Formats: sequence, structure tokens, C-alpha cells
Amino acid sequence: LFSELKNGAEVKNLNFSNIAFRNVSKDCGTIAGAASGDITIDNITITGTMAFENMGDNIGGILGSHKDGVLKISNITNNLSISGANNNVAGVVGNVENATFEFNNFDATTTQFSVNGNCFVGSIVGKISNSGYTISDVYVNHIMPEQDKDVLIISGTGGGIGGVIGCVNQCTDSTLSDITIRTSVGSTGVSNNDSQMDGVYVGGVIGFIDTVGSTTISDAKVSGHIKGDTCVGGFIGGTQYLSWSTTNISIIFKGTNTIQPEESSYSDVSGSTCVGGLIGCPLNTTITIEKPIVISTNVNGGDSVGGFCGGMWRCECDLSNLQFSETMTVNGGDPVGGIVGELSQWGTLKNCYNEGIILGGCADGATVYAGGIVGLSEANISSCGNKGPIMGGYANCGESFAGGIVGGDYNQSITISDCYNTGWIMAQSKPITTNP
Repeated sequence: LFSELKNGAEVKNLNFSNIAFRNVSKDCGTIAGAASGDITIDNITITGTMAFENMGDNIGGILGSHKDGVLKISNITNNLSISGANNNVAGVVGNVENATFEFNNFDATTTQFSVNGNCFVGSIVGKISNSGYTISDVYVNHIMPEQDKDVLIISGTGGGIGGVIGCVNQCTDSTLSDITIRTSVGSTGVSNNDSQMDGVYVGGVIGFIDTVGSTTISDAKVSGHIKGDTCVGGFIGGTQYLSWSTTNISIIFKGTNTIQPEESSYSDVSGSTCVGGLIGCPLNTTITIEKPIVISTNVNGGDSVGGFCGGMWRCECDLSNLQFSETMTVNGGDPVGGIVGELSQWGTLKNCYNEGIILGGCADGATVYAGGIVGLSEANISSCGNKGPIMGGYANCGESFAGGIVGGDYNQSITISDCYNTGWIMAQSKPITTNP
């Protein structure tokens, strides 16, 4: 509609049908390619396609990009298919910088809705930087049955893929509330030395958080197939801050948050390395859970797999309000834990309880560590309990170690206090033979 919106612009009450964009190189949106200053957009319905051929940065169903000022967007109905774009791609705004973003009411409930790009892809925002944001009342409903679970509706070939936001970078305190993601989210990329972002940081709500401010998530529901390669989580792919000296990032869960199947939807979290039911790989993060979070989805991965998070480094968390279903299965290689796959030093884990099933398999001849709480730990654990069954080395392992609380201790120096286990434990190893 416009090439650019400037300070003071208001756009309201529009219905766009059968729109079609092709191969725009940068800053593309139905309302405007770019915007700056204080902008208000309200009551917009869009239907159509935005198709690209591995090109197009800052692509949004409403705006391509926005910077500086206050951006207010509300009441968006999106039946748009975005495909083949590059970086910063979303159903609403591709890229937000140096701004305050206030968003309310997003409805994407038809099979026409999909968003596909390379890096930093989400239903609402692809990437948001140096900003504060409030996002509420988001409903994405494109249910995929199990046989079609790998048909990814919010997807990328790179990294930073989230059901709501792809990447949060250096933002102030922000909130997300009343979120429902009932669809598949993921990346088809595979992490390698040439392109570190491929398949990295995939989450049902946010792909990647790198910020010093707090992120509060309340009343969020995720039900679908969450798929990636490295750092994959039911809610958040991963967190990171460049300084290793102190805990910097704060994530707060309020209200009722769940990740579980609903109606005919298929739900699981799967990846290769650092795969968790809630968060893939938190780093330098304080995690606060104020009200119960229900995790009732299967978690499947290779290395560092856990019901809560795959790998946890320099984190502080009290998990007393974390609830696991006894029908949940955590299935991984080395290590695998009911709560955390791999727990590093300079952190603590306390007040957690697991009822899910823990399965630790591995490639031929490898060693596996499986624990009711943590697979492999170099940090102390207190006031935790496990009821779920633990099987270490069920497939082609060399040595396997299984424990009711911890499968293995890095340095044989950790302290486990006030913990208990009532689940059965089995560890089996496959003899390693060498042909003469």
C-alpha cells in the first residue's frame, strides 16, 4: 500500500484479498515496506501470498521493518502464505529496532497461513532488537496430524525460529501473554562449521533470546511438532549473553503455561543436540516459575536431552512448579535426564520432580548416561525426586550408566542432598567386539 510510513501515521479498517508479492529484495509488507516513529495500525485482514526465491530481508505480513518510536498494531487476521524469504520474516513485522512494540490480537486459523524464511522467523516478529515489547492474544491454529508432522508451518532453513518471535536481541523488560501456538514450528537446517545458525535455536514461542532484560511469559499454550537441530525447546530454543561472568538473562513464567497435545494435534520436541521440553539450552539465565507449568509432550534427541532443558550452563532455577506427565517420554543419547540432560557447574538445580519415562540409547560402542533428574552433572542437586522408569543403554551402547537422580558425575565431586527415587532403573551394555 505504501513504501514507507512516517511518524504519526495511522492505518485502520482494511481488508486485503488475494495479494501477491514476488521477489522483493528488502523491506516488504502489505501496509508498508518500512516505517519509523509513532505508528498505529488496527483492524487489518490479509489473504494471499508473498513468494521469494532465497531473497528478501525484513519481510512482514503487515510491515517489513520499523525503527524508532512506538509501534502499535492490533486486531490482525492473517491468512497469508509467506515462502522462500531470507532473514527477519514474520506474519506481522519482519524487523523491529530501537522501538517500543505493542501488539494485541492476532488470528491465524486457516490452512492458508504459513511463514517460511531462512533466519529469524516468527508468526508476529522475525527479529526485535534494542526495544521493549508487549505481545498479547496470539492465536495460531494450523493443526498437523502425526503423519504430516514434518510439514512445518512456521519454519526456516537457518536458525532463530519461533512460534511468536524468532530472535530477541538486547531488549528491555518485555512480556508475552495469552499465547496459543497449535501448529508445527521448526528448521530444516543442520548445524555445521560453515553455517553455525543452520537449525540452531528453535522454540515453540521464542527461538533465541540474547538480552539483559527480563522476558515474562504468561498463559501460553504450545501444541505441535517443534523441530530443529541444536538448541530446541518447547517454549524457547536457547538464551545467551556474551559475558560469562554473571547471570544476566531473566525468564519469568506466570499464569498457566502448558506444552501438550490438544484434540487431534500431534505434539513433540525433537532435535539433535540440546533438546528440552521447555527450553533447549539456557546460558547465564535465571528462570523463575511462579505458577505450575505442565509438560506433557515427548522429547526426542541425540546428545543432551531433558524433559525441562537439554543443556543448562550457569543458570539458577527453582523448579518446584514444574509438572511432568507420567505418559511423557524423554528419549536421547548421551546424556539424557528427566529434568536436564547436561548440567554444568556454576549453577544450581533444586525442587524438581519427574514422573516421565527416561530412555537413553546411543550409537554403536558409545557411552550413555541416563538419570531420573540429570543425565550428566557437574553441579549440586537438592530436594529433587524421581518416580519415572529409567533405562540406560537400550540400543547398541558400549557402557551405560543409569541413576535414580544422576546418571553420571563429571568430576565425582557433586553433592546430592534431600533427593529420592522410586522409579525402576536398568542399564545394559553391548559387548564391543573386534574382528581378528
